[in-house]
Amino acid sequence: MNWKGIENGELLKLAAEHGFDALLTKDNGMPYEQNTGALPCAIVVLEASSNALSDILPLVPQILSLFSRKIPRGVLRISLMPTDQ
Repeated sequence: MNWKGIENGELLKLAAEHGFDALLTKDNGMPYEQNTGALPCAIVVLEASSNALSDILPLVPQILSLFSRKIPRGVLRISLMPTDQ
């Protein structure tokens, strides 16, 4: 869509204006740079060891499951890594 180089806030705005329900990203810092109370669409953060396809592929079932239903605005995280207890 020729959005290369667009800053995150503007990217979220463009995504919402073009009918996207969510922005899928590997950028773990993106949610902290945005006013999450005023997001125009959801931010879905992929938590993987790297952005290599081999690290992202195991997350695909969770991604498909998430996108099969209405996604609420806010920050959602998809991970295979165990959470801290």
